[in-house]
Amino acid sequence: MITMIAKLLVTKKRISEIRAIPCLIGGNGGSQAQKRDENGERILEYLRKITEEGSLNGRYGWDGDEMR
Repeated sequence: MITMIAKLLVTKKRISEIRAIPCLIGGNGGSQAQKRDENGERILEYLRKITEEGSLNGRYGWDGDEMR
């Protein structure tokens, strides 16, 4: 299973940027943050797929090990 950690950057009391850290949920229920590696790429491709299937206009990419 997958989940994400949301990261909001705030500048002058306003959200200036939204990022996400992809995570996999293990058998014990704990989550493990993923980097820009094979697992992270699979999560990104899944996110792109469901966004397109939902006719949404989101675009996603990497900035280091975080998704933007």
